[in-house]
Amino acid sequence: MSELKLVSPLLDGFLMGDPISDHDGVRCCPAMKENSDDKYIVKIISIPASQKQLDALLLTGAYKDAAAAAEYFKELANDTVKEARLLQQLAKLEGFLSYEGWQIVPMEGGEVGYDIYLLGSYKRSLEKFLRRNSMTHLGAVNLGLDLCAALSLCRRAGFIYTALNPANIFITGKQEYRIGDLGFAKLSAMKYTSLPQRYIGRYTPPELHDPLATLNPTVDIYAVGMILYQIYNNGEIPFNTKAPMKVLPAPLNADYEMAEIILKACHPNPRKRYQTPIEMGQALVSYMQRNSVNDVPIVPPSVEPALSESLPIAGNTIPQPEAEVSDQSAEEEAAPEISVEEADEMPEELRFMDDLVSDDTAPGADEDDDQMDVQTTDEVDLILAQADALISHEVDLAPEPPESISEEDTSEESVIAQESEPAEEKATEEAAPAESIPEAALSEASDEDDDLNFTFPLTDEVLDETDNLEFGLPEDESTADAGSSGEDGFFQNAAPRKKRGWIGIVIVLLVLALAAGGGYYYFDNFYTLHIDNMVIDGFQDSLTIELNTAANEDLLKVICTDTYGNKKELPVSDGKAAFTGLTPDTMYKITVEAEGFHRVSGAFTGSYTTSAQTNVVDFSAKAGMEDGSVILNFTVDGPETQEWTVEYATEGEEVKSVSFTGHMVTINDLTVGKLYTFTLVVPASSEMYLAGSTTLEYMASNVITAQNLSIVSCVDGVLTAQWSAPMGAAVENWTVRCYSQDGYDETITVTETEAQFSGISADHAYTVEVTATGMSQGVNAYVTANPVAVSNVQVSYDAETGMAISWNASGTPEGGWLVMYSVDGSETTEMAECTGTTAVVKNVIPNAAYSFQIKAAGGSTVFGGTAEHPGIEATDFDCYGLTADKIQSSLCRTPGKEGWTHEDVGDNDYTTSFAAGEKASLVLYTSSTFYLKSEDVSVTFVIRNEDGQVIPSFTRTLTKVWRDLWPGIGKYCYLDIPVMPTADGKYTVEIYFNGATVLSKNFSIITTNG
Repeated sequence: MSELKLVSPLLDGFLMGDPISDHDGVRCCPAMKENSDDKYIVKIISIPASQKQLDALLLTGAYKDAAAAAEYFKELANDTVKEARLLQQLAKLEGFLSYEGWQIVPMEGGEVGYDIYLLGSYKRSLEKFLRRNSMTHLGAVNLGLDLCAALSLCRRAGFIYTALNPANIFITGKQEYRIGDLGFAKLSAMKYTSLPQRYIGRYTPPELHDPLATLNPTVDIYAVGMILYQIYNNGEIPFNTKAPMKVLPAPLNADYEMAEIILKACHPNPRKRYQTPIEMGQALVSYMQRNSVNDVPIVPPSVEPALSESLPIAGNTIPQPEAEVSDQSAEEEAAPEISVEEADEMPEELRFMDDLVSDDTAPGADEDDDQMDVQTTDEVDLILAQADALISHEVDLAPEPPESISEEDTSEESVIAQESEPAEEKATEEAAPAESIPEAALSEASDEDDDLNFTFPLTDEVLDETDNLEFGLPEDESTADAGSSGEDGFFQNAAPRKKRGWIGIVIVLLVLALAAGGGYYYFDNFYTLHIDNMVIDGFQDSLTIELNTAANEDLLKVICTDTYGNKKELPVSDGKAAFTGLTPDTMYKITVEAEGFHRVSGAFTGSYTTSAQTNVVDFSAKAGMEDGSVILNFTVDGPETQEWTVEYATEGEEVKSVSFTGHMVTINDLTVGKLYTFTLVVPASSEMYLAGSTTLEYMASNVITAQNLSIVSCVDGVLTAQWSAPMGAAVENWTVRCYSQDGYDETITVTETEAQFSGISADHAYTVEVTATGMSQGVNAYVTANPVAVSNVQVSYDAETGMAISWNASGTPEGGWLVMYSVDGSETTEMAECTGTTAVVKNVIPNAAYSFQIKAAGGSTVFGGTAEHPGIEATDFDCYGLTADKIQSSLCRTPGKEGWTHEDVGDNDYTTSFAAGEKASLVLYTSSTFYLKSEDVSVTFVIRNEDGQVIPSFTRTLTKVWRDLWPGIGKYCYLDIPVMPTADGKYTVEIYFNGATVLSKNFSIITTNG
């Protein structure tokens, strides 16, 4: 790993201490500005983490040399900077904190790779806060809401945050919780993306601990749930490193509703978790609406017996970790505590990290408020609106106690009236039955609205009759004995009662029936407004609601409410209400309400989710690598679709289209010289709308690109590159650039197909790029550090040992030498046995040309390491008293019998035409007498194409005993051809004994369907 340094200009004027954490190529160092008390953290990410990763890439052949691997590392470093830029953009909205600057620096000391320096002011993390403070109920809910809002914004930008844990959550001076480090992944690439090892920890879902698993859209939601679980469980997580694949017990200090929310977020099955941060945020808002969430520390709740049986409690039965295990990501992304010994070794100015161990304030937090106090997006405002309202709203948890009741006011009517007062304050949609409403309540309702006056005249006869009924007095009794009243004399001096008739009872019942009938008629025909049907239709930003009703539409209004409680209200006109300016990809609840004192019934509620809208930010085209080809590229802001479609057309041609995945596609069938219009569309099934730059025009052209670019020498500080111009293209001039990791970067313009650069150091790797006016693609060539020059390459042949290659070299490359060769210009290459600066090729194919390339095993550049050999000319076989001209041969289909002879071959089996996949054999015959010796003979099978070139993949050499080749009396020899071609065409098979020509036969391969 490279040494640390105060890189310029990022760290100009800074003091930087030694790393306070170092893990997997990530180091964190304290830093301070000179002549200032401002405190910072410098995070250094090394790519690769160690040079062993470079060795592995070269050893496995993933990259041909160190220069190619360096380009790969540069791409990774640029990706890290892109993440930092994304964090900076999100920090302008809500929920994120950005680094203040960054810089990519090439590694030094002969190491290949890059260091990325990230500078950020020191902030108090949630991890440090929880070590010294108790979280309150209100603080925990606010934490969950802030994280859900931030993660929702992140998804809206097209990314998902994968590294959430308490170490990279920071607390601002306004007590807001914000995410402040890298760890983003594209939503569109989740199915192809694995979670990096450095992000895997105890806040990672159990399914992602599998190194082959890919991301799912609940990784961030699971982390929020685990953070809340830890807070409500006395700061403990009930497992050491990896979450079990089972439901966790309920947190110790969470009530059953909060436990439900947390356990759903942390469910081991991703499908049973909340699927979006908005969904979890709404659950937290609903929890606040149903409960009194106060700002007191979280303590264990008193649990009712029924509740304790319904939810498992995380108690002593759950094994707790002996010591807190920090996530790898936490080690990388948070500044850990510094021991006293480490602090003593630091410069005095940089001991602030140790001073902050016992400090509950957040240095730099207040200073950060100004830069973060910016306009937030609607989405964040929406998800927090209901929560803010609930926090600030004073709720009466119990009614005010009634005034004291005097001893005289003890009648039954008074008691009933007092008990009914709280009920009068609660309005219900359906009116209570008249007989159940106390008289005081009826009187009050009568005063408020004459339409609800259900009272009737209470005459003396009616009262008397009801008294008789109530006390059960017989109708024929006319008086009550006042003298038998009781000790209190309540009935003393009471006047005698008259007889009451049944007419009063009938009148009472009749009046009640008329009142009830009239009330029902009024309720059904005037009070209730019935909606027969509601039809909702919409687009990405608008909804139209159509009502089918006989009610007076002047009394109706339609309310459109999003998932955050934001409402829009419109009157009904011609049976419709049309809402515009809505948010795409959002669910809206539609409710019809009535003006005045009316009730709505029927189909008066519904819901609709607006279509998603994606904005095409950039749509560009450039020439492809073939004539008449184009490469289209675009970027989007908003939801993605799994498949995109581009339609393109030009004058005189039909409209064509191509479907593809990702954000890039190459189209190769354009007519050169014509102007095409390209339109980006999405499948109708996606229910997604496109906006922005969806069309472009492009003129199809021929390709102009350099051919056969190579660096031919790099000696005495001069690098020479050569190439050839494309056939039939006139190139006025070429632009050639040479650059390296150490800062060398020169560009020149030449008219010839050669360029030279001076001031080159052999200790550095260089890249040469050649482009020309109208060229669609630049062509690159590379030279590694410490290249080796090869000279005096010699190739010789010996019948006993084979073909030998030797050479001289300016030095010995790391890892030694490799010699690769091909036969007759074939793309198939083989490796020769190499010792020092010599190599040998055995089993040389006769009558075939050989090409050699000498390479460095470690990937270093080699100059001049090529050679050619025309091959050896084979002589005709003449051995053991037998010559090639005495041997006759025939091709046949291989009999399906082991140890077959010519007697097993039918007349129809002798052929020169074979089906693809069919086995073939040769029958050799001689009438000559020769020696059958027990000596080994090499039998070589060579197959050539129609042009006479050797096909190396079908070449085989076998060792046989000469006597066994000619069984019986030595007249017949049977040879099975080891490998046959499968592609249609004409071929030739050749047989060699000990390198001498025996026979040559032509044959063809045809498909079975003719």
